[in-house]
Amino acid sequence: MTTDHFLLVPRTQRGTSAANLGPILLCMGLLSRFCVQALRYTAPYRVEDARERAYERVEDTRERAYERVEDARERAYERVEDARELAYERVEDARERAYERVEDARERAYEALRQVRDTRSLVLRGDSIQLQAIML
Repeated sequence: MTTDHFLLVPRTQRGTSAANLGPILLCMGLLSRFCVQALRYTAPYRVEDARERAYERVEDTRERAYERVEDARERAYERVEDARELAYERVEDARERAYERVEDARERAYEALRQVRDTRSLVLRGDSIQLQAIML
Protein backbone atom coordinates (compact mmCIF):
# COMPACT_ATOMS: atom_id res chain seq x y z
CA MET A 1 0.00 0.00 0.00
CA THR A 2 1.14 3.48 -0.77
CA THR A 3 -0.02 6.82 0.47
CA ASP A 4 -1.87 7.28 -2.83
CA HIS A 5 -4.13 4.43 -1.82
CA PHE A 6 -5.06 6.27 1.40
CA LEU A 7 -5.83 9.45 -0.48
CA LEU A 8 -8.15 7.69 -2.93
CA VAL A 9 -10.19 5.97 -0.22
CA PRO A 10 -13.35 7.84 0.86
CA ARG A 11 -12.96 10.09 3.90
CA THR A 12 -14.95 7.83 6.21
CA GLN A 13 -12.66 4.96 5.53
CA ARG A 14 -9.53 7.08 5.88
CA GLY A 15 -10.44 8.22 9.41
CA THR A 16 -8.60 5.38 11.10
CA SER A 17 -5.77 4.96 8.66
CA ALA A 18 -2.10 5.34 9.51
CA ALA A 19 -1.92 8.55 7.46
CA ASN A 20 -4.32 10.34 9.82
CA LEU A 21 -2.60 9.28 12.97
CA GLY A 22 -0.28 12.23 12.73
CA PRO A 23 3.45 12.19 13.31
CA ILE A 24 5.03 8.94 14.32
CA LEU A 25 8.27 8.21 16.07
CA LEU A 26 10.56 5.46 14.89
CA CYS A 27 12.01 3.78 17.95
CA MET A 28 15.08 1.65 17.41
CA GLY A 29 16.40 -0.66 20.03
CA LEU A 30 19.30 -3.01 20.05
CA LEU A 31 17.28 -5.93 18.72
CA SER A 32 14.03 -4.29 17.58
CA ARG A 33 12.49 -1.42 15.68
CA PHE A 34 8.96 -0.15 16.18
CA CYS A 35 6.84 2.94 15.59
CA VAL A 36 4.68 4.84 18.08
CA GLN A 37 2.33 7.73 17.58
CA ALA A 38 3.84 11.06 18.63
CA LEU A 39 1.63 13.14 20.90
CA ARG A 40 1.08 16.64 19.63
CA TYR A 41 1.56 19.75 21.77
CA THR A 42 1.84 17.90 25.01
CA ALA A 43 5.07 19.36 26.27
CA PRO A 44 4.00 23.03 26.33
CA TYR A 45 0.71 22.14 28.01
CA ARG A 46 2.44 19.96 30.53
CA VAL A 47 4.94 22.69 31.30
CA GLU A 48 2.16 25.23 31.69
CA ASP A 49 0.14 22.84 33.85
CA ALA A 50 3.19 22.11 35.98
CA ARG A 51 3.83 25.84 36.32
CA GLU A 52 0.22 26.45 37.39
CA ARG A 53 0.34 23.60 39.88
CA ALA A 54 3.62 24.95 41.27
CA TYR A 55 2.09 28.42 41.67
CA GLU A 56 -0.94 26.88 43.37
CA ARG A 57 1.30 24.95 45.73
CA VAL A 58 3.27 28.09 46.53
CA GLU A 59 0.03 29.97 47.22
CA ASP A 60 -1.30 27.13 49.36
CA THR A 61 1.96 26.99 51.29
CA ARG A 62 1.92 30.75 51.75
CA GLU A 63 -1.68 30.68 53.00
CA ARG A 64 -0.91 27.85 55.42
CA ALA A 65 2.14 29.75 56.68
CA TYR A 66 0.04 32.89 57.25
CA GLU A 67 -2.59 30.82 59.05
CA ARG A 68 0.05 29.24 61.27
CA VAL A 69 1.54 32.64 62.08
CA GLU A 70 -1.90 34.00 62.94
CA ASP A 71 -2.68 30.96 65.10
CA ALA A 72 0.64 31.31 66.92
CA ARG A 73 0.01 35.03 67.42
CA GLU A 74 -3.46 34.36 68.85
CA ARG A 75 -2.12 31.68 71.18
CA ALA A 76 0.62 34.05 72.36
CA TYR A 77 -1.95 36.79 73.05
CA GLU A 78 -4.10 34.30 74.95
CA ARG A 79 -1.11 33.24 77.05
CA VAL A 80 -0.26 36.86 77.81
CA GLU A 81 -3.85 37.53 78.83
CA ASP A 82 -3.93 34.41 81.01
CA ALA A 83 -0.66 35.42 82.68
CA ARG A 84 -1.97 38.95 83.22
CA GLU A 85 -5.18 37.66 84.80
CA LEU A 86 -3.25 35.24 87.01
CA ALA A 87 -0.87 37.99 88.13
CA TYR A 88 -3.81 40.32 88.86
CA GLU A 89 -5.52 37.59 90.93
CA ARG A 90 -2.32 36.98 92.87
CA VAL A 91 -1.86 40.68 93.56
CA GLU A 92 -5.47 40.95 94.72
CA ASP A 93 -5.05 37.92 97.00
CA ALA A 94 -1.86 39.36 98.48
CA ARG A 95 -3.56 42.73 98.99
CA GLU A 96 -6.49 41.09 100.80
CA ARG A 97 -4.14 39.09 103.04
CA ALA A 98 -2.18 42.27 103.82
CA TYR A 99 -5.40 44.12 104.74
CA GLU A 100 -6.43 41.20 106.98
CA ARG A 101 -3.07 41.28 108.76
CA VAL A 102 -3.32 45.02 109.25
CA GLU A 103 -6.83 44.65 110.68
CA ASP A 104 -5.69 41.84 112.98
CA ALA A 105 -2.74 43.94 114.18
CA ARG A 106 -5.04 46.94 114.75
CA GLU A 107 -7.46 44.85 116.79
CA ARG A 108 -4.61 43.44 118.89
CA ALA A 109 -3.27 46.95 119.44
CA TYR A 110 -6.71 48.20 120.58
CA GLU A 111 -7.03 45.18 122.87
CA ALA A 112 -3.61 45.89 124.37
CA LEU A 113 -4.57 49.54 124.84
CA ARG A 114 -7.79 48.53 126.66
CA GLN A 115 -5.82 46.22 128.91
CA VAL A 116 -3.39 49.03 129.72
CA ARG A 117 -6.30 51.38 130.54
CA ASP A 118 -7.97 48.75 132.68
CA THR A 119 -4.70 48.07 134.50
CA ARG A 120 -4.11 51.79 135.01
CA SER A 121 -7.57 52.34 136.41
CA LEU A 122 -7.09 49.41 138.80
CA VAL A 123 -3.74 50.81 139.95
CA LEU A 124 -5.25 54.25 140.48
CA ARG A 125 -8.05 52.74 142.59
CA GLY A 126 -5.55 50.82 144.65
CA ASP A 127 -6.64 47.33 143.71
CA SER A 128 -4.06 44.60 143.48
CA ILE A 129 -3.28 43.55 139.95
CA GLN A 130 -1.64 40.62 138.32
CA LEU A 131 0.29 41.40 135.12
CA GLN A 132 -0.11 39.21 132.05
CA ALA A 133 2.01 39.03 128.96
CA ILE A 134 0.49 40.75 125.92
CA MET A 135 1.05 39.17 122.54
CA LEU A 136 1.52 41.67 119.73
